[in-house]
Amino acid sequence: MTRKMAASIREKYLARFSAKWPFATKVECEAHKEEGLMRADSEHLRTIFNKYASVTEGDEKFMTYPDFIQRFLQLLDTKDYNEYTLQLFGSSIDTSRDGKISFTEFQAFEHLLSLPDAMYRLSFQIYDRNGSGFLSFKEFEDIVKHTTLHKTIPFNFDCDFIQLHFGVDKSRRISYAEFTQLIHDFNEEHALQAFRKFDHDNNGYINAKDFEEIMISLKSYLLTPFVQENLVSIFEVRYFPEKWSDSYVIPLHKKGSINTVDNRGITLLSCLGKLFTRIFNNRLKSWAEYYNVYVEAQAGFRPNMSTIDNVFVLNGLINHVLNQGKQLFKVFIDYTKAFDYVVKDNL
Repeated sequence: MTRKMAASIREKYLARFSAKWPFATKVECEAHKEEGLMRADSEHLRTIFNKYASVTEGDEKFMTYPDFIQRFLQLLDTKDYNEYTLQLFGSSIDTSRDGKISFTEFQAFEHLLSLPDAMYRLSFQIYDRNGSGFLSFKEFEDIVKHTTLHKTIPFNFDCDFIQLHFGVDKSRRISYAEFTQLIHDFNEEHALQAFRKFDHDNNGYINAKDFEEIMISLKSYLLTPFVQENLVSIFEVRYFPEKWSDSYVIPLHKKGSINTVDNRGITLLSCLGKLFTRIFNNRLKSWAEYYNVYVEAQAGFRPNMSTIDNVFVLNGLINHVLNQGKQLFKVFIDYTKAFDYVVKDNL
């Protein structure tokens, strides 16, 4: 029973965390993965803790970082490992930051794994090196720069994305709630940066092998083995998997009584599908600009242009007609509600 419980805790940790964390890991579990894992009771948890705790001070036992990371989680090789990574993972559980893991901290860690936002909370505890409850830019930058992903595709920290979260001078510290938004959008920002890096001619185009490298490096946790093996084929033959078009509509209540049906639908789409269509759309826009497909009057949804340009032209036209004492008739057509019903061939 104890062996199964220990394996369950390990599996929870790895399942929640390894998919998002780009450090290489070696995992050997004491038992097979079980579905529907339940919280351990205090007695069993104490037995597991005592089995791996190697330090005794008075009547209390403690785990060292190697006890927890290497012996219990079996996350790093005992001979060939990175000391920075060991300290990083260990300190995420050691909330007192005294270099030791108490039973109370071990118990809190097991409880944390059962929370719906466990992945984000684990990540925040790792990034928050001093345990202050807030994350600085330096803490975030330091850890990202130590990841294998950054070594493969370096992240540019001098970007609008970082300034949005940490301020123009990067002196702002963010809370856990703000961190969840940062880490949620970080991979997409990194993917966009990678795309720009491989877009050597700045024309919105990358080749199939570069696309494969971006997807496997940044989105591998979303790819099935089949998709990983066939990424280049999908890109070259222009095949869009039907699964990428699947969407889930989540109704969100707008206002008033919850017994009244007044919902706004939020549609969740495949991350792979969104990234693929983003790349495809960028290529189409570059092609349309290069070959002058857009009419001159179209200012919306074009780089370095805005509908403000149209307002400026309209204002000039109105003044010109009024100065000549003529009449001017304006017609505004709102296609917002009827757009899906428009016969596009007739436009």
